[in-house]
Amino acid sequence: MSNETTTPAALADLHTLIVPLLAESATPTKMWGVTLSTDKDDFHTKLILQKFLRGNKNNVSAAEKQFVETIKWRRGYFDADGKVIGTWDQTKFADLAWITKEKIQSSDQEVVVTWNIYGAVKNFKETFGDVDEFIRWRVTLMERTIDLLELGSVKVPIPENGPDPYKAFQIHDYLQVSILRNHPVIKAASEKAIDLFQNYYPECLDKKFFVNVPLLMGWMYNAMKMVINKDTFKKLYMLRHGASLASELNSETVPEEYGGKGVKLSIKGMTIGADGQLVRVELKPVESGEVDAVAITEMPKGELPQVKEETEERKELAKSKGSEEPNVAEEPKEKKEPETANIDQAAGTADVDQAAGTTNVGQAAGTAMIDQAAGIADTIESAAPAIPTAPISPAAELPVDNSSTLVELETHIQPPALAKNGGENPQK
Repeated sequence: MSNETTTPAALADLHTLIVPLLAESATPTKMWGVTLSTDKDDFHTKLILQKFLRGNKNNVSAAEKQFVETIKWRRGYFDADGKVIGTWDQTKFADLAWITKEKIQSSDQEVVVTWNIYGAVKNFKETFGDVDEFIRWRVTLMERTIDLLELGSVKVPIPENGPDPYKAFQIHDYLQVSILRNHPVIKAASEKAIDLFQNYYPECLDKKFFVNVPLLMGWMYNAMKMVINKDTFKKLYMLRHGASLASELNSETVPEEYGGKGVKLSIKGMTIGADGQLVRVELKPVESGEVDAVAITEMPKGELPQVKEETEERKELAKSKGSEEPNVAEEPKEKKEPETANIDQAAGTADVDQAAGTTNVGQAAGTAMIDQAAGIADTIESAAPAIPTAPISPAAELPVDNSSTLVELETHIQPPALAKNGGENPQK
């Protein structure tokens, strides 16, 4: 049975099994904006249980085990108000991640997108050195992402057969990442993140895009199959040009640097503050007529932002603020590969060998990339396979002009496939 199927009988059996766990707590058990109920007909409790069933291919016993472990973990990791217990240094994670809602073209559908900006990391050891601190921040980011799915208030059920409409997208941007080393703290952070999100967040991820990645990173997927489960691996896409993302998501509201018509990500995006709540930087005009990002406001609970068409005035304000930032969409089509200190070179240098503790350069580089692409600030979990955007190509290796690649994991990695835009850098 696939991850896109659940049966009423399995759902009823799972609910019966988890009732004692819910009943033993003196306070209501909450998860992802839903107060879980012992009433077998409670609509929103069914949504949560369906995700656990789908993540375990309708296997009631496996779904119960994962659900029980998740509830026990949450009761020790979150306080009574649903906040992660503990704090983090906000300055370490500034500008590292953003959350937006994007509108799909020719429909009323909006999708939640989490953006991980690795170029914002100035010092990997400092950012990820305290693994527990990083995980507290990353779990909070995930919780706020799920909040925007509004599972506690939606009215449309997850179908017994067919796609789950309540999942988020993830973008991992490698623009301006100058070097990548498999430092032990990165490995520790990635391993813990992978384990946690696979175990406690089933069916929360739709697709994951790696953007602005060098061509030579294509081969790293051969190593990733060792640490990522099959169903999750099918959701991973690689785009060489960030400006290709708008067409891949079929959305014009994405930030302009990703090929859309929206304002820059740092302006439209929300992030999490030191208190764990969503905040957004607001632009305010000053007397000189310039624009300055001076106000940080907390997003009110229950008032989730809606996607609106960006006004020309707001776009002009955004451009005056962020004109110095790189715009991927305006890059020349024949773009030079980064110099010696970039990811391509780091994947083949003695630094990677030394960091991984091995004499095999390819293996060390693959491990380093897994730590970054598959673990850090990542939401790896068992979920339904994505629908391919193109058939599998017979090509033996990643084409030079390939922009987006859907990777299928079987016994051996299948050859990469061209995305629907043919791999060309979009022209604006």
